[in-house]
Amino acid sequence: CCGNGTSAANAQHFAASMINRFETERPSLPAIALNTDNVVLTAIANDRLHDEVYAKQVRALGHAGDVLLAIS
Repeated sequence: CCGNGTSAANAQHFAASMINRFETERPSLPAIALNTDNVVLTAIANDRLHDEVYAKQVRALGHAGDVLLAIS
């Protein structure tokens, strides 16, 4: 998932809930918040402009059948 501004914190919280637990114990679900790595974010923004920050990561990390949650 990803988010901008204050929604970035919501994206991180959602990803953590998928990995750990949400309300009840259950198997972990793979999740990553794409807004957490400042080095990746600034490298892409520097080379690819800001509109590519999340798209580049999705192309690199995503697989068919994955779900992207974008919070704004």
